[in-house]
Amino acid sequence: MAHHDGALSETIAQLLIIFLVILVALLIIGALTGVLPKMLQKSAFIAVTASSYDTGPATQVILLYHKQGDLVNLNGTSQTAGVSEIAITLTDPSGLPFPVRNATPISSTAWGPGQYLVIYETSPGTYGYSDMPPAGADIPDGDYTVQIIDTKVNVLLHTLPVTVG
Repeated sequence: MAHHDGALSETIAQLLIIFLVILVALLIIGALTGVLPKMLQKSAFIAVTASSYDTGPATQVILLYHKQGDLVNLNGTSQTAGVSEIAITLTDPSGLPFPVRNATPISSTAWGPGQYLVIYETSPGTYGYSDMPPAGADIPDGDYTVQIIDTKVNVLLHTLPVTVG
């Protein structure tokens, strides 16, 4: 009686190995050249500081300073030069988080190193940001937390505590 294994022949096994090696090589080349952008999505890298800033007698705002890193687009603006889009959330002294929206037209095509953003209260319980805040812009005293989120890959980039007052 003849002995018969149910395994693949040597030729078929070699063809499968060659196919798998070529497939892995193509995936690596595609990832490195950007052909597969979904595999290479990275979050923006930005170094930001947040501080309280006096704008006049008894008026203060939160000042965000983009120290270094990537150019980013600000959510809700017509900016298009950045690598990713970010959203800003502000947790007020009561502990409630609020989205911070664009309050006035932004003058640059992206937010980048060396640029400031000012967060202030546009109406009670509503906060906005701008690179050129209106006269008398103010935010009530208290402890705030600013969160910066990369909305392209949905990653929290920074959590920055700020005390106003």
